[in-house]
Amino acid sequence: TRLKIVVSAVQFCPSAPFFQPSKHCGDLKGALACKTINAVWLMFLLLGNTSMTKYNDINSTEVEDFLNSWKDGVIDIGIAYQEGKDYREKARSFIQTHYAFDVGEVLFKPTFTNDVVFRNNREDALSYFVSGDISEDSGFAIKPWEEINASEVSFILEDSLCAVMGVLNLKPLNSQNKTRIAFTFILVKDNDNFKIKVHHSSEIK
Repeated sequence: TRLKIVVSAVQFCPSAPFFQPSKHCGDLKGALACKTINAVWLMFLLLGNTSMTKYNDINSTEVEDFLNSWKDGVIDIGIAYQEGKDYREKARSFIQTHYAFDVGEVLFKPTFTNDVVFRNNREDALSYFVSGDISEDSGFAIKPWEEINASEVSFILEDSLCAVMGVLNLKPLNSQNKTRIAFTFILVKDNDNFKIKVHHSSEIK
């Protein structure tokens, strides 16, 4: 199932470098939204230029294709694991395609980490997805997942940087106990292809 992206309109306040949602700011949900959007904006301040592209000029196709490629890649690693194929090599290829380790530093806070919270290098990321040198890792991608759908997806695009956030709904193989994960990606362009520069996700209870 291909995800459909909803582009959220946000207003930029010139008197202070923070975003303010155009409505629903008064309730708790709105306040949390403000904090989340402001956190993403701070990432933009740290990563580069701050001139904004109008939200209605954003080409959503590339972002949609990237997110579909990411979730399909996670499922494909699990299929390779189930079929006794080289799932570790598939995971390495997945990381090479979707994360920007080959073009600079990456900040990666996966969903299910405790002892080693951040996975900011290629080998630690690989351990998270398919298990490895970090003892707490059972392999996120080899659970395996039968279905991953995205919802409530919105994004902001600026020059070669793109911020995306949304919810992943994951259904394990042979189980109806779905997992919901809130995610934020900061994407950069590498040879006209998006890759993840910052990834933060957490489980929604």
